[in-house]
Parts: sequence; structure tokens; C-alpha cells
Amino acid sequence: MWSGGGFVEWGSSIWSWMNALGFPLYLHTILQAPHERVSYYLALVALILWWKCLYYLKGFRATGTLVQMVTQTVVEVRWFVLLLLIIGFGFGSGFYILFRHKAAAWAAVVLKDETLKDAAGGIASGSDGTRPAYHWGTPTTVYLSMLAILLGEFEVDEFVDPGDDVDTAMAICFLVAYIILV
Repeated sequence: MWSGGGFVEWGSSIWSWMNALGFPLYLHTILQAPHERVSYYLALVALILWWKCLYYLKGFRATGTLVQMVTQTVVEVRWFVLLLLIIGFGFGSGFYILFRHKAAAWAAVVLKDETLKDAAGGIASGSDGTRPAYHWGTPTTVYLSMLAILLGEFEVDEFVDPGDDVDTAMAICFLVAYIILV
């Protein structure tokens, strides 16, 4: 294994890494993982185990070529995904900076409305179980909103501020440029 590039060859295979990570991660989950995080670890282990099934499907004539095609596609698309992430983080940062001053104003409006308050005075869930969301208030919600835009799930009204034409114009320009690029 150590001579003739064996370890390098082993390390270059995704299947070897799945074998090397799956069982130790499972043992860690069973023996040491905090109770509240067990589901996270088990979900990761389940994903690894199901993907390992693809390795065994490589041995059959009917599925081997398909598995090879899927793995090659994933390998080849990595640079596109990196470019997509960079574009998404760039536009997400722009939207966050553009709309960050509005997050506090939005929270103040929502918290003044008594129907949207919970018992502790925070923002309560609506009758349908959802909470009113401001998509540009935190970096997490911004990047999740960027993913939603990438999938076509957005409303143009979210980018329009009747009281500020400059913000609206910049936001619409950002949105159009992001849509064109991705």
C-alpha cells in the first residue's frame, strides 16, 4: 500500500474515503456523540452507506456504466459549483449590505403588531405555523434566500422599497444580474 503509489491511489478514490469515514463516524455516534446531535451524525452515516451502494452497483453490467457516468459528472461539475458559490456569496453579501438597515425597522413593525407577538413578546408563528420572515436580516437567511432565487422561488416585491428609489433600483439591478449569471 505504501510503495508504488498505493496510498496515493487509495486516497484518490471517493469509495475508499467512504469506507474510511463511514464506520468510525458510526462508532463516534454510538459511543460519544452528544444526545442532541445523534440525528445529525446518523443522517450523515446513512448518506454515506447509501452512496456506498453505488460502489457495489459498479460490478453489474447494467448499472456499472451509469455509476461511472454519475461519478464523472460530479467530478467535472465541481468547478462550476465553485463558481456558482462565489457568485452567490458575492451577490448575497451585496443584498445583505444593501438591506441590513431595514432588518431592525422590519422587526420593529412586526413586534408592534400584537397579533404577531407570542407570550414572551417575541415574533410568534402565524395560523399556518410559519413565522413572518425578513429574508435579508442575517447572513444565513440571505444565503438561503440566494439559493431560493437560484431555484426560482422569489417575489420581486421583496426587492421593492416604495420609500427609497435608490435601494429599489440597486436591488433590481443586483437581482437581474444574479439571474443572468446563474
